[in-house]
Amino acid sequence: PLMDSNVVERLARMGDVVEPSQPLVTLISLEVAQAQGDFVAASREWQRVESLGKDTVGSKRFTEAGIAYEQARIRLTTYGLTDLAIDEIESGKNALPLGQFQLKAPIAGTVLSDNFKLGQRIPAGQTLFLISDESSIWVEAHLVPGSASGIEKGMPARVRLADQWHDGVVVQRHHLLEE
Repeated sequence: PLMDSNVVERLARMGDVVEPSQPLVTLISLEVAQAQGDFVAASREWQRVESLGKDTVGSKRFTEAGIAYEQARIRLTTYGLTDLAIDEIESGKNALPLGQFQLKAPIAGTVLSDNFKLGQRIPAGQTLFLISDESSIWVEAHLVPGSASGIEKGMPARVRLADQWHDGVVVQRHHLLEE
């Protein structure tokens, strides 16, 4: 999460296969609650001022209301809420209580780790899930220095797994030695 939060509900677990934009966890944050409230107030004021028109409320008030609305919307976006979630808040159709929001899967894949508990306080920036896109597989090979001399990036590679050969390509070569 982009701000300190608490875990309200776990929606995915280690081993689950997830799709892009699938909700993974519901969090709650006082900062998000404040931002949502500010956005609703700014939205209502903008709708009122816009319906009255610039000539009635004056150019300065019209501009201020429009800017306040945009700033409140941008603040929610920076907290990671999608345009759809923000539109639901604005229309009053938000399914989640004030301050609650969901982190969603950025990619399709398998959840490899989910190290947190219900009710836990999560500091801003802490990783909650590790998701792996398993549509392509990476193989790391450790070779003795002499046998790796002819291997270059871009060369074809073959890997045998359970009596089946898989074709691939060398994408990287490290020059690290292990004890």
